[in-house]
Amino acid sequence: MRRELKRCNVKSKKKIPHRSAIKSLPKNLSSLLLAYQLTKRVSKLGFDWPNLSGVLEKLDEETKEFREALSLQNRNKIREEIGDLLFVLVNIARVLRINPEEALKKTVKKFNRRF
Repeated sequence: MRRELKRCNVKSKKKIPHRSAIKSLPKNLSSLLLAYQLTKRVSKLGFDWPNLSGVLEKLDEETKEFREALSLQNRNKIREEIGDLLFVLVNIARVLRINPEEALKKTVKKFNRRF
């Protein structure tokens, strides 16, 4: 995560304590919604991509790292890289103002109909 934040553009310097913004997130959210809410909050604190192309570059980087982990057949590294890919996809959804939970539910329903 630290590597990702270094590449982000700091848009504002609001005086909001970082820890309290994160700690106040509801504990009962799915991981997908938790990531979405977390990225929305840290964006308000100034940690954000300058535009969509920055997040898409991060997706390319994480995809490459995932492929490398696959080639090493290291399950722990593969699991970590899958998490990184999902986190980047949540960021893409947030930048595009699309709720990732709703998007995934629609895809699951579409898959069920086709199956």
